[in-house]
Amino acid sequence: MASAEAVAVSAISRETPDNSSALHILLDRFGCPAICLSEPFEDGLALLRVAEKRGLEGVVSKRRNAPYRSGECRDWRKVKTAAWREANRERWRFFEQAK
Repeated sequence: MASAEAVAVSAISRETPDNSSALHILLDRFGCPAICLSEPFEDGLALLRVAEKRGLEGVVSKRRNAPYRSGECRDWRKVKTAAWREANRERWRFFEQAK
C-alpha cells in the first residue's frame, strides 16, 4: 500500500506546451514516486476512486485556465479519499494532546 503522504497529481491545465514540458522535466529529474503526473482528466470522481483503490491520500488538481505558480492560491484543490478521511478522523486528538 502506498504511504499516506502519496498524492496523485492531476495536471489538468495545459496553458502552453512549455508548462507541460517543464513539469515533465522536473518530475523526471527528481523521480519522486509519491507524485505522478496524469494527462488532463475530465471525471474528477473517477480519478478520486482510482486514488482510493491505490491506497493514496487523495488528489491534487488545479483549475484548467490557471497558471502554475507557487504559494497559496484558490486555483489548486486537494481532495482526500473517503478511506483516508475515515482512517484519520480522530487525528486531531494528537494535536490537542500537544498543547
